[in-house]
Amino acid sequence: MKKLILASSLLLPTFPVHAIESLPWTQASLAYTRVTPSISDSAYTKATPSASYNLHGVSFIGTNLLDENAFVTGRLESTSKTGGATAAEFMRLSLGVGYRQSILDTINIFGKASYESNYFKESSSESISNYGYGLEGGARFLIAQRLELGASLSRITFAGVSEAALNLSAAFHISNHHSIGLFNSRYEDASYTDLRWTYSF
Repeated sequence: MKKLILASSLLLPTFPVHAIESLPWTQASLAYTRVTPSISDSAYTKATPSASYNLHGVSFIGTNLLDENAFVTGRLESTSKTGGATAAEFMRLSLGVGYRQSILDTINIFGKASYESNYFKESSSESISNYGYGLEGGARFLIAQRLELGASLSRITFAGVSEAALNLSAAFHISNHHSIGLFNSRYEDASYTDLRWTYSF
């Protein structure tokens, strides 16, 4: 019986367990994204959807640390809704620069400014494109060398109309290079959620 248990354990896949010692900043992510625009005007979409619904799609996110503290970041997002009475499409581009400061190896604070643009189209209306800027400040925390938590406040502005957001995140670092995480940003009139796979360089 002991030999059978031993043989079974040898056949099971094994995964190396790595603990990370500091927060990675040079990263590339692929995410499943869900966007929920409000039926009221939103600075996030700068449009008025005809009904409440969810849009689903993908996002590509990247961050590159230029030196010990300065970084650049970008996000390309494409989501849509098909079927039903209304079809819709939403796209977003964000390009930013920022600065981070280590309080400890396990606690980083940061701030960034970004160029923002988006495109929204419903089947029953004309498309709307918007261009503006965003500001964000927050912190990242490494818990127990495997779990990362994050929180930040941001404000996005299109054509003089601003909207604030609360951003929360949690990521599990499988290894020094791979992590999976859940990210949520909630604006006053819209929200989006990412389920991300991230590779850290």
